[in-house]
Amino acid sequence: MNHRAFARRCAMAAWCALSAAAVPAVTRGNTAAGHAFVSGGVGGEESRQLQAERTRYSLSVLTAAKPSGAYLSDVHLRIRDAAQNTVFDQALDGPRLMIDLPRGQYEIEARFNSQSQRQVTTIAPHGQQQLVFRFASETETNPPASAPQ
Repeated sequence: MNHRAFARRCAMAAWCALSAAAVPAVTRGNTAAGHAFVSGGVGGEESRQLQAERTRYSLSVLTAAKPSGAYLSDVHLRIRDAAQNTVFDQALDGPRLMIDLPRGQYEIEARFNSQSQRQVTTIAPHGQQQLVFRFASETETNPPASAPQ
């Protein structure tokens, strides 16, 4: 291997390492009302980490492409309670959102590109709900998503 090729490979490896380090594994936070949430799950390790935490949250949302089922990122979710108060409103960093909401009825709107979908769910005491939103997409990441865990 010549010096130029070696230098180019080193530069590419350094760029890849810096890019990977700059992306957070998962995004954690609290809504304005104090509901804890986490989003992410792009890589295998992130998915395993989120799966290990799923019992801490009352609602789990997975976003995927159709028909392949591959994971989708950058889906914008808005969650409203029964009184139509917005309790969550942001784009996801990965294909999964888990949020700890109190019991009650919620409307979840998911938007990806020009597509929009709505689902209504009820969180029961000590219950956990799982929703999947599937969108037509040419941009897909990660292996195909199976049914939510």
